[in-house]
Amino acid sequence: MYWPHLNNKLTANLESSIVYTEIMSVIKGGLTASEVAHNGIISREDYVALCDSITSIFDAKKREINCSIFLQYEKIKMEKGNFDLTNLVNDLHQRLEFEGYNGDFMDYVYIDEVQDLTIRQIMLFKYVCRNVHEGYAFSRDIAQAIAKGIGFRFEDIRWLFFRKFLLGSEKGKLSKVFQLSENFHTHTGVLNLAQSVVNLLCHFFPLFVDALSPETS
Repeated sequence: MYWPHLNNKLTANLESSIVYTEIMSVIKGGLTASEVAHNGIISREDYVALCDSITSIFDAKKREINCSIFLQYEKIKMEKGNFDLTNLVNDLHQRLEFEGYNGDFMDYVYIDEVQDLTIRQIMLFKYVCRNVHEGYAFSRDIAQAIAKGIGFRFEDIRWLFFRKFLLGSEKGKLSKVFQLSENFHTHTGVLNLAQSVVNLLCHFFPLFVDALSPETS
């Protein structure tokens, strides 16, 4: 919808899905953005500086290009009167931060398929559940991510939980990660095929995949 209307000098030789993921999960939806900007959008300077991160797949030059693409995307979106999910999420953060939450609180929050949420989306739960000691459970399938624009590891969630949920709390603590390695609905042949793909991902992209024990049937 937007990609064909962007400057082709910027988008040349770039994969639209990768740039979109970078916008949704880092520039507008990442943990870094939440720490350096009240509107949830990381500045160009701070975003480019992330090129020094060990998990970065973009150098400084490509990050500059991503920023320019992002600004064009936002401009076209505003001209059309459109908004994306991160606009809604960041607006909720601003309202909850400055106006507070006046609804009912939850004692426990269980989030399944957490791989389909951005870091900023997960952060919204801190406003409705204050039980940081034992009130949160996150689960995900490391080999399944169907939501467009989402990209992070389970360790990113643990880091998020420490920085945004536990820091300053006297009771809360990080719990251990429990792996469910026994699969009850898929036979061994399919599991072995899937594991061969996961092994390739772990080999070529070790910093972007949660390396866990193979599943058994």
